[in-house]
Amino acid sequence: MGSPAVDKHGAADFLGITVPTVSRRIAAGTFPQPDFHESMNSQPTDWWTVKTLEKYKRALARKPRKRRK
Repeated sequence: MGSPAVDKHGAADFLGITVPTVSRRIAAGTFPQPDFHESMNSQPTDWWTVKTLEKYKRALARKPRKRRK
């Protein structure tokens, strides 16, 4: 069995950020590509595996944070 998968809301919960933040990062190209897409009731949904999100979270932890002025 593969790694469990979550949608945008689950990804936000897993990472401890808001859904709008996930959406902004997707739009900016700074969020991982979804592992797969699914269309339910003509609504496309992107899915990320927990493994992908764990890797992304580790990469974020290694980056120095920008200081706000």
